Amino acid sequence: MSLSDEQRAIAKVQAQGCRRWMSLIILAPVLLCAILTILAPNVREYLVKREANEQCQLLASQSEPVSNSTIFEDDTFVGNTVITADNIEQLVLLGETTFEATIPSRDTISATAHPQSDYVIYVAYRPSATTNFFICDSNNALGAFSADESAGDLVFNLDGSLFAVGDGRNGQVMVFDARNITGLETVNILGTQDYRQIDSLAFHPTEPLLFFTSENELYVYNTDTFIQLLHLPIAETNGKEIGFNVDGSLLYLAGTGENPQASVWGIDE
Repeated sequence: MSLSDEQRAIAKVQAQGCRRWMSLIILAPVLLCAILTILAPNVREYLVKREANEQCQLLASQSEPVSNSTIFEDDTFVGNTVITADNIEQLVLLGETTFEATIPSRDTISATAHPQSDYVIYVAYRPSATTNFFICDSNNALGAFSADESAGDLVFNLDGSLFAVGDGRNGQVMVFDARNITGLETVNILGTQDYRQIDSLAFHPTEPLLFFTSENELYVYNTDTFIQLLHLPIAETNGKEIGFNVDGSLLYLAGTGENPQASVWGIDE
């Protein structure tokens, strides 16, 4: 091989090496982006989970979990017929009573315990922003969700299979599967209004019924189908909580505080 041939061969090898390096330089960002695209969801999920766990630990140190009871006790009225989907249209005002007890406002409860103590739902209020709810088990996050800054009145049904929360001024009630901790349904009564306040809500103790009040109106939905069963004008609902007697034959709309007044509703036979 002549000198010129040898030089040409060396130049060819060098050129091939340069092309390989140029290819690597060009492909490296593409490969890096592909790797990040694959890993990013897992990284985000890890960071969100870590932050939620930190929030659970912080909130657990600040709040004592309570049972957000919707069962009220009073002997003034006796209900003879359980309120059901079949007779809900016969619901009428029976009268007024005064409770010999204190009814707390559910909007101020910062930690609500599952009926079977499976977990706790903590509330982290952010004024002029959102309300964040963290579902925690032994300081570990099982889930989280957000609602309007004025959201509140979070309640479980009696067997702990469902929970619901009024989404503040958005005219919505969010219902969750409490066992799988997943969103089940969002009931929306906002209509064409800019905002509509959800005042109080409660599950019937024995029937698949969800009751809630909004701006002096009562709504009842079937929790199996989420079909509206009743929409009824009712007395002042602001600052009052919905409750039932143990067998679900009486519905109460009670003020809060010590010895509050309550209107009592039942089935007119």
